[in-house]
Amino acid sequence: MSRVELYGLLFAVVLGASILTTAGSVGFSRLRATAQSWVATGVALAYATVLVLRPDGLEWSNAAVLAVSIAVGTRIGRGLGSRGALIAFAVTASIIDIASFAAGPTRWLLGGGADSAWEGLGYLAISLSVSDRVVPVVGVGDLLVLAALFTGLRGLRLPAFSSAVALWAGLLAALAVGLAAGGAFGIPFMAVAAGLCLGRSSILPAS
Repeated sequence: MSRVELYGLLFAVVLGASILTTAGSVGFSRLRATAQSWVATGVALAYATVLVLRPDGLEWSNAAVLAVSIAVGTRIGRGLGSRGALIAFAVTASIIDIASFAAGPTRWLLGGGADSAWEGLGYLAISLSVSDRVVPVVGVGDLLVLAALFTGLRGLRLPAFSSAVALWAGLLAALAVGLAAGGAFGIPFMAVAAGLCLGRSSILPAS
C-alpha cells in the first residue's frame, strides 16, 4: 500500500467514525435521561471488559470504542445546557488533551514503540491492521468529545448538519496535521470548530 493510499484510507476511517458517532448521538439522545444513564453505564462496563480481556479481532475493539464514545459522550453533552458550560468543557478537554499529548498517557502510548504498547493502544482507538501491525487512527477520547460537543450544540438549538460538518472538519484537520507532523492532538481542533459555531450563531439574526 502506497503512502497516498494509506493516508486516503486513514481519512476515510476518521470521517466514517465521525459520521457514525454523530449519527449515533442523535438516536441515543432521544432516550430518556434515566435510560441514557443505564445504557451509558452498561456500555462503559462492557468497554472496560474489552480493555481487560482484549478479545482477538479489531471489530470488537472498534465497536466498543464507537459504542462508548456515543453513549458516554452524548450523556455528557446533555449536561452542557449553556454556552458557558459548553465552552468550559471544550477548553478543559483541550487542555487535558494537549497535556496528555505533550507529557502524559498519549505521549507514552505513542512513543513507547513496544509491541505491547501498540497492542494496548489498539483497544483505545478506531484502528486498522496495516502490514500485520495495528495502527490506531482516531482515539476514543476524540470521538467521545465529538459526541459531547455535537450533543451540546444541538441542545443549544444550533443546526445539526452544520455543527456536525464543523466538528468533522476539525477532526480531519487534526489528522492532516498529525500525518504531516508525526502526530497531533485532536480535541483542540474540534473545540475551535465548536467555538466558531457558537460565534456564528451569536451574530446571526434570530429567525
